Amino acid sequence: MDELETANESYSEYHGVRGWLAILLIGMLYTSYSLVRAIINDFDGGQYAKLYGNHWLVPTFLVWDSVYLVLFGFGSYLVIRGRKLARRLIIHSFWTFALINVFLVNAQMLDARNAVTAGTITQAAADSWTKSVGSDAGRAILVSLIWIPYLCKSKRVKATLVN
Repeated sequence: MDELETANESYSEYHGVRGWLAILLIGMLYTSYSLVRAIINDFDGGQYAKLYGNHWLVPTFLVWDSVYLVLFGFGSYLVIRGRKLARRLIIHSFWTFALINVFLVNAQMLDARNAVTAGTITQAAADSWTKSVGSDAGRAILVSLIWIPYLCKSKRVKATLVN
């Protein structure tokens, strides 16, 4: 076998949205679906505003969710089409998603502390909410720590996202 045939076999073995890349794509599509649900829920003020009676973060949530819906939706499209831009877009989306989640969690925890101090909610309700949003931020960080190295090192990603 010559070098060209060996390279073609290697390329066909790793080319395509299969394996871990397919799992990443499914996760991005599910995240897009979740973001659509979050946007719909936030139009009436959302659970956050109902719990705290504080609407200052609701526009932030709407903008945040809309931007990431576009990014993850467009990133999914780019992966399906095999575009090279998909890798960079997804990497940047993941790490900014994690960083902004950390910011929003801190803002929500501050609101929870203020609401407990003001007596508008109980400490148990605040603890339940902050535990939920804290796990969301932790999940965003974990996803970034797993998928960014995969996107940087994977032979399948390099063989599939070439256009």
